[in-house]
Amino acid sequence: MFDGEKLAQAWEIIDPIHFLDRLEKVPKFITVSSDDEFMMMDQTEFYYDKLKGEKHLLIAPNTEHIMVTGIPDILSTMTTNIRSVMLGKTKRSTFSYNYNNETGALSVTVPLDQD
Repeated sequence: MFDGEKLAQAWEIIDPIHFLDRLEKVPKFITVSSDDEFMMMDQTEFYYDKLKGEKHLLIAPNTEHIMVTGIPDILSTMTTNIRSVMLGKTKRSTFSYNYNNETGALSVTVPLDQD
C-alpha cells in the first residue's frame, strides 16, 4: 500500500510539505529530540530549508522520542514562542552561526537590536 495511489493522496493532505505556500505567513516552531531512538535529528535537512517564512528549530538535548526528560525546557521555549505570537509580536529573537570545517570553530552572532 505504500506505493499506492490512496496513500499518495493522503500525503497531500497530511504532509505539510505539500502546502508550504499556505504556511508561509504562519510562524513555525519545530522541536526534535537529540536522542530520538526512531528518528534522527538531522532529518530536518530534508525539509527545513524548504519552509518559507518565519521558522525556529529547537533540538531538545538529552531527550528521547517522546521528549519526557526535556519537558521543562521544551515547554519554557515553546510557551515563550507561542505567547509572542498570541501577543501579536512580529519580531522574535534570532541568531546566526558559522561553522569552520577546518578548525571546528563555531561562532554565534546575536543581533543587539532585538526586543
